[in-house]
Amino acid sequence: MQATKKHKFWSCTAHLVSDSTVSFKTVAGKNVTPGLRVNENHKMTGEAIQNATADIRLAVVIPQVFQRLCITTCPGKSVCSPLKGPIDDAVSKSSFRGTHPKEDTFIAGHSPGATCANFLMQGCDYEYAGLLEFGGFVDLIGNASVANFSIPVLHMAGEVDGGGARVSSMASLYAQSLAFADSHGLEESLIKKPVQILEGLDRSDFCPGFFVTKTKDCKSEVTQDVALDTIGEVASAFLHLNAPTSNATKQAAIEVTKKRLTFTKEMAEPFLTAFQLEGAEVASPPAGVPAGPWCNVGQDAVADLSPSDAGKLKAEKCTLITGGLHQFE
Repeated sequence: MQATKKHKFWSCTAHLVSDSTVSFKTVAGKNVTPGLRVNENHKMTGEAIQNATADIRLAVVIPQVFQRLCITTCPGKSVCSPLKGPIDDAVSKSSFRGTHPKEDTFIAGHSPGATCANFLMQGCDYEYAGLLEFGGFVDLIGNASVANFSIPVLHMAGEVDGGGARVSSMASLYAQSLAFADSHGLEESLIKKPVQILEGLDRSDFCPGFFVTKTKDCKSEVTQDVALDTIGEVASAFLHLNAPTSNATKQAAIEVTKKRLTFTKEMAEPFLTAFQLEGAEVASPPAGVPAGPWCNVGQDAVADLSPSDAGKLKAEKCTLITGGLHQFE
């Protein structure tokens, strides 16, 4: 059997609360940091990911953050050192002893914690093995976008997430992953830049027992056990693909990622078509969808001319406004 190597998985969220003394509990031979309230809820997610991993000994460390909000200690990539300190301190109290963060350390964040994890990664010059974004995302454009992220990054969010990681937002990330696949191949994209929309899950499924967005989220359409199994399966597949695991484990992880991609594609691609229709005519629109652009379609609908009079409509060509409201003036 191939020798295993211990890896660390960090989770920083906007709602973490820990005891002043960090304690540890052994679960299936892997170390978990328990805490209070939301920490306790995220602990279940960490355990689910641990239980789904193979070939690696995964230590999950959930640090205490100031006033329960990591964003107060990491509001941007240039001012994130106050967050790194508590993370390093929490890790030092665990049994994990890493030797090379670029190989054995992954950062993860949930909801606004995903924003903190993104800022931390940039502020630390991407010194880790990978980033996992749960119900959140990295920069939409620029050097820290999915397209340009210099280390592996996983995005996953629930189908009924009502916050910033709703399906329309995930579709934009999926488009960047697709573009990477076009130039580097599908499997390379699934290893380095996977984007997954999880069927039936909401944002609160990542911290069961704590309803995150209150009025925005739809209620989850799956049971807690199914949600945790799904999260564990997708997250562990990403870890398996970016850690020193056996070829058999990596192949199984690729198959999991491809299987999950089917639903992601079903949910995201209609939005990609809609985005195209906002600004231009689509050469081969799906059945029942007008060629666009939407503005022209809307002008015809508002005019409501009969077929015999439709050709008489002479309207100014539509222009998609992308530079701000001043373009209307």
